[in-house]
Amino acid sequence: MNMKEPPDGLCTTIYFVDFDKSLPPIPEEAKMPFTNDSDIDKFGVFVLNMLEACESGSIGGDACRQNTVLLAALEEIAYMSDHQKRIEHLLGLTFAIGNHGLRPFLERGDPDSGRWIFGEIAKQWKKFFDHNINDPIRQVAMVYCDAVQKMLKNAQKDYGDYVTKYNFNYIRIPRPKRTKAAQAQKENANPAYANNVAKRKTDEMDAAVTKKKTKLISEAMKLIERINAVEGVPEDKVFDSCSEVRRKMEAFLLRDGMTKRNLCVALGNINHNSLRRFLSAADQKQSGNAAYRNGYIFFEKLRIMEGKTKSVERLQNEEHVENGFDFSKPKGGRPSSIIYCPGLPFGPLYH
Repeated sequence: MNMKEPPDGLCTTIYFVDFDKSLPPIPEEAKMPFTNDSDIDKFGVFVLNMLEACESGSIGGDACRQNTVLLAALEEIAYMSDHQKRIEHLLGLTFAIGNHGLRPFLERGDPDSGRWIFGEIAKQWKKFFDHNINDPIRQVAMVYCDAVQKMLKNAQKDYGDYVTKYNFNYIRIPRPKRTKAAQAQKENANPAYANNVAKRKTDEMDAAVTKKKTKLISEAMKLIERINAVEGVPEDKVFDSCSEVRRKMEAFLLRDGMTKRNLCVALGNINHNSLRRFLSAADQKQSGNAAYRNGYIFFEKLRIMEGKTKSVERLQNEEHVENGFDFSKPKGGRPSSIIYCPGLPFGPLYH
């Protein structure tokens, strides 16, 4: 290896590449928005020298060393906190790649590593071109990026079919919108395409409906959690009749995203069949069903959370049915039901 070691022990020449050589001034006619002492020029020439110093004649070894140089350069750029410095060094790296050509790396380099390297550089440029419309180095960056893109695109033509082909999509190119007439013409000429378009539109609509439904169900569950978090509701007395609790359940199920499954969860994960039997019953039938007592407690918490007052019927029930309605499970036979009817003598009604 041809290395020149100065008195201080630091190598300045590797494989006939002189790293100590002064940078020539940039010609005025080039009209570059930077000088030869800028980070763009210094980093670009340094990386270019490193890539040239990797070439020993062994293509496989050269490719490995160039891979290491490119990864190290990208890592150096990634850790820069200053945005302007990061872009300037990225421009220098792009300049070095376009000027060197990377033939050993394209011929024998690791394809996965190459795809990541060129993809990462292109991604960083894509972000830059999306937002930095008036940056002075934008035009130069476009020229350098275009040179790298053409180099990669023509690699197989220049070096042979065995060269790995890479993409370098460094800028977003919006697709031209197809007119309605052109779209209709294409669909009429190709029924299979028209069917695919129709199916895609249907799938998109179904996906949008599913997404909206999922969001509503999620919001409904959050509401249930807030309701059940309310404290201070007595759980040993029920002052709403079965019919009133059923009415509240049916009204609650009309809310957006609310389902019977959600309601079962809200009522303490009761069985779906229990809820079905309770909702399909009449009067005080199914008063021993867990849905009755749990439903009363749940809707009482909802009333408190919403700041609503007790209904007239509810106040009358509290006055005339001091111990509340019976919600105990029957141990045999049909349970007695206590019903308060204004205007009639009060007392237990057996049926």
